[in-house]
Parts: sequence; structure tokens; C-alpha cells
Amino acid sequence: MANYKFKTDVPAPTDDEIGKHKDFSKLRGNYESVTTRSRVPLYKNKKAFLVLVLIVIVAFLMAELLEEKKKENHQQKEQPPKHETN
Repeated sequence: MANYKFKTDVPAPTDDEIGKHKDFSKLRGNYESVTTRSRVPLYKNKKAFLVLVLIVIVAFLMAELLEEKKKENHQQKEQPPKHETN
């Protein structure tokens, strides 16, 4: 088990030390930078929009291709096998 030492007799900070950390404009700026949404929407970002459109087109084409193959397989199963006679 680790040995931890806690300082319980810490002197109170002076007014100058407290004043150094009282910067409310910096605090407000940090808060605004965290909470505001500065990203550009996808439809305004040309590269991201293009990538999104390409992904949708590829997904649509793949879905159509798979559906067509399923239809072909289904039609082949419905047709009776042809027997050749000599």
C-alpha cells in the first residue's frame, strides 16, 4: 500500500495570491469557447458534404445491386433444372 502524506497545516493564501487567479474575463472566454458551437454545418463544408453524398450514393448502389442479385437467385430457384437426354 502506498504511503500518502497530506498537509493539514497549510497557511491561508494571501490577498495577492487570490488576486492573481481572479480573472473573470478569462473564465468567461474559456466558458464561451467550450459551450459555443463553432463548427461549420455539413452542408456548408464542401469536402464533408461531398464525402457524405458519395457515401450515400455508394450505399444506394450497393443496395440496388444486392436486391438485383437476390431476384436473380430467386428466379433461378423457381426454374426447374433442365435434364439433358441423349
